[in-house]
Amino acid sequence: MQPNYEVEMRLNVRTPMRDGVELSSDIYLPRGEGKFPTVLMRTPYDNNGEAMIEKGRRLANNGYACVIQDVRGRWDSDGTHYALFNHAEDGFDTQEWIGQQEWSDGNIGMAGGSYGGWVQWQSAPLRSEYLKCLAPRVMCGDLYTGLIHPGGAFQLNVALTWGMRTNGRTAQSIEYHNWTEAFRSTPVVDMDHLAGRELRFWRDWVSHTEYD
Repeated sequence: MQPNYEVEMRLNVRTPMRDGVELSSDIYLPRGEGKFPTVLMRTPYDNNGEAMIEKGRRLANNGYACVIQDVRGRWDSDGTHYALFNHAEDGFDTQEWIGQQEWSDGNIGMAGGSYGGWVQWQSAPLRSEYLKCLAPRVMCGDLYTGLIHPGGAFQLNVALTWGMRTNGRTAQSIEYHNWTEAFRSTPVVDMDHLAGRELRFWRDWVSHTEYD
């Protein structure tokens, strides 16, 4: 017989990081006695979006605690967002926090695709005693060769347009940016300005041309 738990939701639970920054975690718990294994998902795309809510509720309904967290500097989480970084320590600190909660049985698995897969790769080497498995999807294991410089060429379109969408606390519209002028301009390092917004991480990506 399949579990069919009622679900308790705890929204925007402040989760402390080692540097004092607090991240926002939405927690979905099965209503029942005992402790539960946890599925952790970390995202820059809003932990309170409809798809995330549905995933959290479905997991809790089937007997798993589910923690869905906004990454640093995005949506309801504090701190400054720098794309694709800061996720090793933040992921580890979140895992340690979960493992000490009264509803946790000490077993954590991570899940998620794309950016949600990358945050898994980053946190795993810190080896939290509570982290038991990863389930990354549609994400390379090496950002330089797999995403930013595939085949040795800078992935200009993806880096700039995706960067524009995620360069802010919430989702940013890119519909009205001057893309024609931006993509025809040089030097490449200034394309973010021509597209209408400064990207904090853009100049680092453009200037870092060596694989190290």
